[in-house]
Amino acid sequence: MSELKLHNDIVTSLKAIVDENGDRVFHTVGLWNDQILEANEGKESPFNYPACFIQFAEIPWTPRNDAGGSRTNITEEQQGGLSVIRIHICHSHLENVEDSFPLIHPKNLQVYYAIQGMPNTALYSRLNRISGAIPETNHDRIQDWQMEFSVTMVQTGQILNKTTIEAGTLSTTIVE
Repeated sequence: MSELKLHNDIVTSLKAIVDENGDRVFHTVGLWNDQILEANEGKESPFNYPACFIQFAEIPWTPRNDAGGSRTNITEEQQGGLSVIRIHICHSHLENVEDSFPLIHPKNLQVYYAIQGMPNTALYSRLNRISGAIPETNHDRIQDWQMEFSVTMVQTGQILNKTTIEAGTLSTTIVE
């Protein structure tokens, strides 16, 4: 649940970035699944650039409220995990990193400010940038600038018949 909430909040923040005319800066915002790799051409749904994609690293979950007592007496289970979120800021038809930097850098800064400005919630901490926008240019005509953020996530569920059921599971929506 915390991953979905974080994903939806990041999508909302990135879609809120507009230019001086009030138009959205990023035409595509979504979940990363190697869309820009040459091997995936023709397999992916088409999308427009500039684009931002959200990539979640593995989350090493650990129990947060087990005080050493019997787990059968716990009615609520809470886990926490520190993770890394990578934002892929993708631009197309830019031949040279040096020539395109003045066009790309302001968009990268807008992504940083949008993500860094997201507040704490009950499900995740404030996101802190751990690496700046680094260009990955091994994608033919596409530049993939990557920015990483650290975040602590919390997940709470209720134990039902000795199985943890994530709280709020039945009322989940995905922002696209």
